[in-house]
Amino acid sequence: MREPIESTVAQVVDYIREMIVREEIKPGARFPSERNLAELTGTSRNTVREALHYFETLGLVEKRVGSGSYLAEDPDALYRAVNSRQLLVRYNILEMIETRRILETGIVRLAAERATEEDKERLQAILADSLKKGEKVKTAKGLSAYIQSDYELHREFAVITDNVFLLEMFEALRDTFLDAGNYWKYQPDKVRDSNRFHQLIVDAIVAGDPDLAEQHLKAHLDDMVVMLDQVETQLATGK
Repeated sequence: MREPIESTVAQVVDYIREMIVREEIKPGARFPSERNLAELTGTSRNTVREALHYFETLGLVEKRVGSGSYLAEDPDALYRAVNSRQLLVRYNILEMIETRRILETGIVRLAAERATEEDKERLQAILADSLKKGEKVKTAKGLSAYIQSDYELHREFAVITDNVFLLEMFEALRDTFLDAGNYWKYQPDKVRDSNRFHQLIVDAIVAGDPDLAEQHLKAHLDDMVVMLDQVETQLATGK
């Protein structure tokens, strides 16, 4: 028996994926009960249920009332699921976006209130560089450069607050933040939407309008969630 894992949905998703890869669960076979999976993974039944729901949304799990959950017998769907790391990190990314919704709305509000003229000039220069890099995202090198510039722009919002704790909290999101940027390779045209929101947020900070900065930041994160859903559907259907 494998060792229990930490209680996050993403890790349970990965655990179930490994069961499929190792053929511990074969196509058409019934999954262990939610209670058994919770014991195997050291998590709660609610966490297991959400992980199973993830596979259900991909058409990989069929729930039968009074019988349990069964693995689909669709080889193409199974192949896409077990070979796509982008799908498997989705829950970590959603948790990161949720954290940003709480943390970064406060950050942009403070940035709008505290930005000096020097801060504003530096912020606009970073934005201009990011917008320029956004024109080259259809190459792997260009996308990588844009993703880094995206992170640096949002990090600069935290720098402007002049609050070291907020900056350190934001920097803790760096790895997952950069992972999320890789979704743009599936929908590079969405970079234009991201840049539009970046411009609006920066304009609000420069204007000293915390309410508007918060409003545009929230809209930006909402748009990211929509993109994640679209990419998940795109990868799951192969279209």
